Amino acid sequence: MKATCRLGVRALLWSLLFTGCTGVLGEVDGFDAGNGPGPSGSGGSTSQGSGGTPMGSGGGFGIGGTPGGSGGNSGTGGGVTLPSTGLPCEVQALVQTRCQSCHAATPTNGAPMPLVTRANLMALSAIYAGQTFAQRALVRVQATAGQMPPAPAARATAAEIQALNNWVGAGYPNSTCSTGGPGGNSGVGGSSGVGGSGVGGRTGAGGSTVTGGGNLPCDVQAVYQARCTTCHSATPSNGAPMPLVTRDNLIAPSFSSAAQTFAQRTVVRMQSTTSPMPPAPGTRATAAEITTVNNWINAGYPAGTTSCGGVGGSGGTVDPLNTPARCTSGTMWTGGNSGSSVMNPGRDCIGCHAGEEEAPRFTIAGTLYPTGHEPNLCNGVNGTTGARVVIVDANNRTTTLTPNAAGNFYSTTAITPPYTAKVTYQGRERIMPVPQTNGACNSCHTQNGTNGAPGRITLP
Repeated sequence: MKATCRLGVRALLWSLLFTGCTGVLGEVDGFDAGNGPGPSGSGGSTSQGSGGTPMGSGGGFGIGGTPGGSGGNSGTGGGVTLPSTGLPCEVQALVQTRCQSCHAATPTNGAPMPLVTRANLMALSAIYAGQTFAQRALVRVQATAGQMPPAPAARATAAEIQALNNWVGAGYPNSTCSTGGPGGNSGVGGSSGVGGSGVGGRTGAGGSTVTGGGNLPCDVQAVYQARCTTCHSATPSNGAPMPLVTRDNLIAPSFSSAAQTFAQRTVVRMQSTTSPMPPAPGTRATAAEITTVNNWINAGYPAGTTSCGGVGGSGGTVDPLNTPARCTSGTMWTGGNSGSSVMNPGRDCIGCHAGEEEAPRFTIAGTLYPTGHEPNLCNGVNGTTGARVVIVDANNRTTTLTPNAAGNFYSTTAITPPYTAKVTYQGRERIMPVPQTNGACNSCHTQNGTNGAPGRITLP
């Protein structure tokens, strides 16, 4: 949930390992990794997306879950159009061409951070205080010594540098450039796996990107999924500077201390009393969870030997902000402005009610969805499933809201700003730790996201 609509990354300090999420609720699938039954795994469809590389010939059969699900069907066109990174197309083209051979969503070749999304580029440099990674990129692509990309790669052109400079100078405006998604390899294994170990590919044609277990032991993976990957996902969001998803991510040297791995730094931050992770209002890691990570570190970071279950027994989770636009519920509000608690899901309730004399005046309102790019009027998550929205105001008063049948949540109770918020669901939570002052959640959490929000408010 994002109410102030500004990420405020320039005000954050990046001297330690993590960043606190900068105010967006979104990311990580709403299904419980490792607990069944999961939803059906599915391969790609035969439908064509726009752009992307040609599809593969569909998937093989999943071998985990009960029973194995069929893989993707053969496709004939490009993959689905993926959600925007928040970058203008010319800036996105620059980082893809000049940076992402190393600074990918999961950095390689010793690169310390991803340079993929708007949030990545707006994050503050851990070395050059007060400068964003975008500003540092401008310096490096123009440098005569220590230039990026390094030789023998071709240098950025004057036009590319100007495009980046213009975007930085304009205040990093959020844009909606989208790219074609990848074609299908194989479908997700396991049609209704109960913690099964389905073996499937990343995506089916027209399917969703799936993040696998990352070669972590299941108990370690569970800790990071519960406490870290709301922001430190495969494609970090909300200003987080690095992913904490795979074993490779966690054994890499920390930005702040090359003598420590990111895994070691996570333990420090989980136990910190001054800059804890996850930040409030997130629930702190338990002693048992910290012991689990410590034992793994002390054992030499052994790789996991089995898949950990999850979506359709695939051993991973689906990033709901990296899925195509869709109405998951399949049902829409069709009653217009007829006056109902389930009216107009996805739209700005507070803004609309301000113009209606008899409409209730909410202090906070929004809509909760299972994925990040649901259209207006699509019905969202019904709170009878256990989903809750928790608001903690400046006086430390907690207001817990239950989404109704359309996914709408709202309150007329006085809330003293600034406030923080989180969504809780089946023992998991997604947090918005940066204090907000505006309760009109859907004004920023639109289908594609505005003012820094990556999309809808989603389940953890």
